[in-house]
Amino acid sequence: MVIKTWGLVPTSSGTRCVRLELRAEAGIMFRVSGVSHQAMMAAQARSSKGRYKRRGFCLRSHVVESGWMVAYLALMKQLISLPGKTPEVHPTVWLAPTAMVVGEVTMGAQSTAWFHAVIRGDVAPITIGRKVNIQDGAVIHGTYGESETILEDNVSVGHNAIVHGAHIKEGALVGMGSVVMDHVVVGAHAVVAAGSVVLAHTQIGEGELWAGVPATCKGAVKPAMREALSSTAERYVTYAEWFQESP
Repeated sequence: MVIKTWGLVPTSSGTRCVRLELRAEAGIMFRVSGVSHQAMMAAQARSSKGRYKRRGFCLRSHVVESGWMVAYLALMKQLISLPGKTPEVHPTVWLAPTAMVVGEVTMGAQSTAWFHAVIRGDVAPITIGRKVNIQDGAVIHGTYGESETILEDNVSVGHNAIVHGAHIKEGALVGMGSVVMDHVVVGAHAVVAAGSVVLAHTQIGEGELWAGVPATCKGAVKPAMREALSSTAERYVTYAEWFQESP
C-alpha cells in the first residue's frame, strides 16, 4: 500500500514541505524538489548529530538515488511508563498513531483515543471504562494530591475538550472544546455543550444539559439528543475498526 501526502522534513537548508510516499514495508520515501544529493547527505549528517532529536524526532535515512531518500522516522512511544505507574490498556483498545497514554491510566475494552489526544496520568490516576471515545486533541488529566479522573462506560469526550480531575458517569457527553474542572460530577447520559466551562465542584444531574461560561443547567436532554448520544459509543467502536482493516 502506498499513501501519497505532504509533510515537513528537515534538510540542510531548513525545514521543507515535501511530497511523501508512505510505504508500510519501506519506511517513508520522499522527494524534495530542487534539493541536491549533497544537501540531502548534509541533512542526514546533521540529523545523526542529534540536532533534530532535540526537536522531538529523529530522521534516520539513506540516499537511494539523486534527489530521493528513504527515511525511517523514530515513532514516538504511545504508552509511557513512569516510576511505579504503567498504563493498563485492554487489548481491544485502539489508539490513533499520535495519541499518548502516560502513567497511571486504565483503559477498558473497545475504548479509543484519537489523533493528538493526551491521557496523562502522571500526577493523578485516570480510570477509563468500556467503549469510551476520547476524540482528537482532547486532554485528560488531574491535579496532584487532589483529584483523579474517572470516565465510566460509553462516555464521549469531544474534540479538543479537557476533562481535569472530574467524574463523568456512564453515557455522558463532554462536548467539543469544553472544559470540565476538578471534582465535577457529570451525571449519567448528561451533556456538557460544546465550548462550555464547568467550574470545579459542580454537580450535574442525570440527563441534564449544561451550557455556557460558566456552564449552567439548561434543562433536560431532549429525547432526540439522548437517542443520538446513546449510539455515539458504538459508532466510535466502528470508526476504529475502519482504521484496523487491511487495505
